[in-house]
Amino acid sequence: MKASCTGFYIFFLLQKGVLSLSCGISDFSEILKETEHSIINISYSVNVTEGLEFTDKFNAVYEVCERNSIKTCCTFIWNKGFNNMMGTDVSQKTGVLCTGKQQTSSNSVVTLELQISQLVSRSLSVMKLSTSRSGSLKITRNIGVEVSYPPM
Repeated sequence: MKASCTGFYIFFLLQKGVLSLSCGISDFSEILKETEHSIINISYSVNVTEGLEFTDKFNAVYEVCERNSIKTCCTFIWNKGFNNMMGTDVSQKTGVLCTGKQQTSSNSVVTLELQISQLVSRSLSVMKLSTSRSGSLKITRNIGVEVSYPPM
């Protein structure tokens, strides 16, 4: 009886450890298996169409979980009045490159393209992109990262 309780406790700790390495996030839209020091490229496009669902503003936030801590790396803001996309790298660290651009295909449709390049490190476990057209941010892509290490 004592051995089975100990086994359950160890299993519980292992499960808790797995979640803690991912900032408590376990519901991923995709999982990427990458080698340490490789680059992950994420692209996201959104069409903003004039009409009933048209909004004057679009926001996006790119965050990562590293060392069990969520960090905001980039923010993107588009306002119809300014008619351009602005991206900001707020990470103040190497390893993340964010760009955003606007392409107008007609008078009533604007395509916004976000490009994010992330250097893979041992401590990276989650990459999260959240977007909003006018209200609160909603998770658009929640990517779990499994890092493998190159042989010594």
